[in-house]
Amino acid sequence: MADHLSLVECIKTIALRDVLLETSDYRIREICRWYSREFSTPLPTVEADVPLLILLQHYFENQFSNMTAEEIDEEKMSMLETDEGRRLRMRREDADAAGAEEIHSMLEQEAARMTAARAKNPNQQLVEINPANPVMFTPETRLPDSLPKDLPQDIQMTFVTEEEMERRLESFGRIPIPKKDDQ
Repeated sequence: MADHLSLVECIKTIALRDVLLETSDYRIREICRWYSREFSTPLPTVEADVPLLILLQHYFENQFSNMTAEEIDEEKMSMLETDEGRRLRMRREDADAAGAEEIHSMLEQEAARMTAARAKNPNQQLVEINPANPVMFTPETRLPDSLPKDLPQDIQMTFVTEEEMERRLESFGRIPIPKKDDQ
């Protein structure tokens, strides 16, 4: 009985390896199982009597018939891709994934930093001015009554309409948007 269990464990290990590595033998067995389910044919009959070329033809026809036009175009491009082109594409995809992982890591670090800042002052809202120097504001925060000494005292602030703002921006080299009656 102990030998029987070790044989089962060996087969289980081989099956797991084949699934994880997607070996060609595994893919053929998977296609045989698909054919058996799809055409209600006993699996031993499929494995013994249906030629591999017929199995593959039916399998790929089924796959392609269930694809969108965009997926078919992607598949055509993949089939036309050279080995060198495929290697270059895979390198680019790996680099893109690495870049996404780096951004994700940076976002996690930023979230941890923000959480730590909120934990220090739970009743305050955190507003980012400079990532290295967060500034805390509360609803009661007021502007200073006097200007800092190093600023000129003649600074003025005025508010303008959107149209006036557009006109002013045009003078800074912005390409003007033609009005309907200018066309």
